[in-house]
Amino acid sequence: MAGSTRKGLNIVLALLVAVSGWIYVIYNFNPTYDVMYRGVEIDFTGEETLAANGLALSDVSDTTVDIKLTQRRVDTGKISADSISVVADVSDAGEGDNGISLQITVPENTSVKSVSTRSISVSVEEAETEEFEVEYEFSESPDASLEPIVSNVSVQRVLATGTSKDIDKIAEVKVLVDFSDVGSETKTITEEPLAYDSDGKVIENVYISPDEVTADISAGYTKEVKLVANVTDGTESDDDDDDSDKGDGYTRTYEIPDTVVIKGSADAIANIDSIGTEDIDISVYDEDTEIELTYDLPSGVEIADDSEGQTIKVTVKKSE
Repeated sequence: MAGSTRKGLNIVLALLVAVSGWIYVIYNFNPTYDVMYRGVEIDFTGEETLAANGLALSDVSDTTVDIKLTQRRVDTGKISADSISVVADVSDAGEGDNGISLQITVPENTSVKSVSTRSISVSVEEAETEEFEVEYEFSESPDASLEPIVSNVSVQRVLATGTSKDIDKIAEVKVLVDFSDVGSETKTITEEPLAYDSDGKVIENVYISPDEVTADISAGYTKEVKLVANVTDGTESDDDDDDSDKGDGYTRTYEIPDTVVIKGSADAIANIDSIGTEDIDISVYDEDTEIELTYDLPSGVEIADDSEGQTIKVTVKKSE
């Protein structure tokens, strides 16, 4: 039995020696090897200069490249495609077709063994510029009772510069924010606004100015409260709590939601039981109409998504 145990230990020791020897050879006599990184994104710079010159990118031959790096084996797990910088500076490009050399920066202790292309072709056209409001879009809330609150936005509107074809495609300019990164404490977030088409796809080669926007964002709680309608029609009937106007040959009635959902910090909404509308004068209408509501909101309180776009419906009839 002792002999069998000794034999087993010898086998284990032999394996350990073999593995140790292999590791020693790999990391000392052959410490480097080549790794291919596919689809490394090209970062385009200089679009601001093009825009200032009334120009814009209309087409590019490549947006990614494949790069093979020679690197130390011990560094392999630390390096990814995101570790490699590939820049195409288009600031000196002129109208028409241009060849642009790529500037490649790789991690320390590595070198470029090969790259799928060292330069790309870009086409430049006369540009158009149009102003757009910046929208904020958030990933789904991890808690249904929480909604984002956006305040102190650095800019409300931005300028989009691109070819006329690309500008015509723009459905909205928005900033994407991961709501899971937002907490009850206000957090200042800086993001890049991007242009999107009607299918929700980013429109490439459109330069947005400014290229970064900043906003204070926090997670707010929601609460449903009573809605108080401040409706006037310029007649004495206002004092009688009447919802009709009989003073100018027209009878006016209106419909308005009974409640509204608000959002804010727990402290901001804790003691709020009702929210009033701003003054709505229905006496100016001589036909049926629908008006989006505006509210008289306390500081730190906003209208929740569920109540965005609520309206007052005014029905007008000529008095007999």
